[in-house]
Amino acid sequence: MTKHAPQAPGFSHGEDVSNLEDSLQLDRRKVLQLLDQLAGGLERRNVKAEMFVVGGAAIILAYDSERMTYDVDALFEPKNIVYDEARRVAAENFIQPDWLNDAVKIHLIGDDPQAAVAYRNKWLTVSIGSPKYLLAMKLASARPENDVDDIRLLLDHCDYPPDVSAGAIFDDLQQNWPVTGKLFLPKSHYILQDILAERRRYI
Repeated sequence: MTKHAPQAPGFSHGEDVSNLEDSLQLDRRKVLQLLDQLAGGLERRNVKAEMFVVGGAAIILAYDSERMTYDVDALFEPKNIVYDEARRVAAENFIQPDWLNDAVKIHLIGDDPQAAVAYRNKWLTVSIGSPKYLLAMKLASARPENDVDDIRLLLDHCDYPPDVSAGAIFDDLQQNWPVTGKLFLPKSHYILQDILAERRRYI
């Protein structure tokens, strides 16, 4: 989930806002570094944690290493301890304190049997949503300015045939996660139809 964060250290109000926003974004290397530091704090506490990551951070970790994100949307346990360590990591790295947050929990569509482990050590295991799970979430959100490129990318990682219809994709996703039947909006259909039409021009 993309968020705007408070002013970062080292930037004055006179500087270009685009430079400020770039400084708040996390790339794959930085996300892995933050997870390493989080795991280090868990080790010092002798606590093991598990995390399920979706959104832009999941795409960064498994599907597009060039992408950037403002935060890591995830569910995690034990919640309070992970939040404590995430705030410590944020302070040490001069980044927004909510770089790791579970606000996405209200948008999750159910369990993901195809979730894959993207990061693991003795103290922290991080799983990410499967391509279809993330695709369903992106289609439910369907923000033209934020989600279209991710939908294109995730389609490339799904096992749909080149000539698949939008209706077949929505049927498949709703069969796997019935709640999406209430979440897909007309704009979800328009966006997917446009992307599929674009893809067919190159078949």
